[in-house]
Amino acid sequence: MFGCAMSIRDAVASVLADAEVGTAPVVVGVSGGIDSMVLAHALAAEGARGVIVHVNYGLRPSADADTALVQDWAARHVPNWPVVVHRPDTLSGNTQDAARRVRYAEMHRVARAHGSRTVLVAHHQRDQVETVLLHLLRGTGPRGLAGMPRSRLLQNDPDVRLWRPLLHTPKADIEAYAEAHRVPYRADPTNTRADYTRNRLRHEVLPVLRDIASDAEARIDDTARLLRSYVDGHWTPALRERFDAAYTSTPHGGRLDLTAIRDAAPVMQTALARTLLRRACPEAAHTQAVAEAVADLTDAQVGRRVEAGAATVWRTRTHLEVVADPPTLLDPQPVSLAGPPVQLPTGTLHCAETDVPEQRTLRESSNIAYVDAAQWHPPVTVRPWRKGDRLQPLGMTGHKSVSDLLTDAKVPPHRRAEQLVVVDAEHILWVVGHRIHHAVRVTASTNRVVQMRWKPRPNAGE
Repeated sequence: MFGCAMSIRDAVASVLADAEVGTAPVVVGVSGGIDSMVLAHALAAEGARGVIVHVNYGLRPSADADTALVQDWAARHVPNWPVVVHRPDTLSGNTQDAARRVRYAEMHRVARAHGSRTVLVAHHQRDQVETVLLHLLRGTGPRGLAGMPRSRLLQNDPDVRLWRPLLHTPKADIEAYAEAHRVPYRADPTNTRADYTRNRLRHEVLPVLRDIASDAEARIDDTARLLRSYVDGHWTPALRERFDAAYTSTPHGGRLDLTAIRDAAPVMQTALARTLLRRACPEAAHTQAVAEAVADLTDAQVGRRVEAGAATVWRTRTHLEVVADPPTLLDPQPVSLAGPPVQLPTGTLHCAETDVPEQRTLRESSNIAYVDAAQWHPPVTVRPWRKGDRLQPLGMTGHKSVSDLLTDAKVPPHRRAEQLVVVDAEHILWVVGHRIHHAVRVTASTNRVVQMRWKPRPNAGE
C-alpha cells in the first residue's frame, strides 16, 4: 500500500518536473470523485501551489454536495489554494461532450487568469483502456489506438498544457492511496448507468477481459503507450509534412491537393481526410466513417460530394474542397444609387449612375456591368439566387434559368450557393459576375447608365 502511494507521488512529481512548473501555480480539475481527489492530495503532498477548478453542472441532485466536499477539503488541507467553482448555465448537444468542452474551457480560463502554464486532470489507466476500446468500436487509425496523450496543448494555446499524471496508474493504486491517506471523495451515480457505452465497457467488457488475462488493462495500456511513441515520433510528423505541403485555406473552409492523398497508403489517406475536416471546418463531423468517405472521393467523379455535418466536401478536378455550410441566407439587401456600397459576406457591391461609357468599356470586366438608367426601377435589391430564377441573358431571344446559366459558366457546384443576383420588381438585372438581362441593356438611345461594380473579398470564389 505504501508502494502504491509512492508511485502516485512519483507520477505527479515527474509531471511537475517535465512541465518545468517551478514556483508557478498549477491548475487542477477536481470533481470530488476519488481520482481527482487523490490527484489533488498528491499535488499538495509535493508542495505545489495549486488552483482548484470545480465545475458544478447542476445535472444531479448530489452536485452541490460534491461542491461542498471539494471546498471543505481545500479549506482544511490547502487553505492557500484558490477554489474556482464554475456553474454553467446550459449544456447544448451531447451532454458528455458539452460538459467536457465547458470543463476544459474553464480550466484554460483559470490557468490564464492565474498565470499558470500547467493544468492537471486525473485520467488513469482504466480511462485509457476504455478510450482505446471505444476508438476500436468506432473505427480508428494509429492515433486512436494510441489513446490519450500524457500531455497536449489546452485549447490549442501554446502557453498552456494539459497533463495527465495518473494516465498509466492502475485504478487499484488510486483506491489504495485514498484508503491509506484517508482521502475523502464522493461516488458519481452516473458511472453505473448502462446507457453510457463507456460504463458498459467498464462493467461488462473489462471484467471478461480480466478473466481471460488478469493483466489485460496493463497490456492494453502498454500497447497504447508504444503506439503513442510511434505516433508522436513518426506518424504525426509525416502526416503534418504531407498535409501542410498540399493544404490551402479558403474563406469558405479549405482544400487539399489530390496529389497528396492519391499516392498515400489507405490509413494515411483517411488521416489526411480527417485532418482536412478538422482544419477547414472544426465543427464538421470527422468520424472514421466520414473520413473514409471523404478519402474515397479521390477516385470519384468531379462534382461528387460528402456531407460532413457543418460542411460539405466536394471533389473538384484538382482538390478535395471543404465548404463550411453558409449561414442562413441573407435577406435581400437594398441597393441605392446615392447610398453607400452594399457590404456582403463575399464582397462589396457598388452601384452609381454615370455617363454612358465608350463601347469597349462595356465589356471590360465580368465584375462590372452597365444597365440603362431608365430601366432602373427602385426598389432594387441584391440577394442570393433562388431555384426558379430566370432571365433573358444579354443577346439571347429566350429566357434561361440561373441554374443553367451557372452550369454553362462552369461554376462549380460548391460555389453556387453564394451566387448573387441584383433584382428589381420586374427583372433580374444582373447575375453578378455573369450576365445582365437583355431588357435593361445599354442601347444607342441610352442617355445615362447605372454602373454595377462587384468587388469580391480576397480569395472569395477560389
